[in-house]
Amino acid sequence: MDHPGSIMEKNPETIIAEFNNIAASIYTATFDQFCESFRQIDRKRDENVFRLQAAKYSDTLKYRLEEQAKEILESYHSPGISAKISPALSATIHYFLQEFRHRSNAL
Repeated sequence: MDHPGSIMEKNPETIIAEFNNIAASIYTATFDQFCESFRQIDRKRDENVFRLQAAKYSDTLKYRLEEQAKEILESYHSPGISAKISPALSATIHYFLQEFRHRSNAL
């Protein structure tokens, strides 16, 4: 039996908002790690190394966001709820991946 306030009782809008917050935290942490990883790299001299690091952290971000979304979707036994939130979770993942690429290219 679920306890009050469990994820099973939340409406789709609340679930999406919570995922957006979690995704923002994952994005921030991953971008910060990326910035720290190339601190010693001279981008003008080592552009290929920079691009490899950016790709590595972009892939890491994608994996972490997708895993979080998968956990949320697996929490629901109702295909109706999953169908409602899945497109929004995918859109959030896409947004943060684009944001990562945009910010890393601007460095």
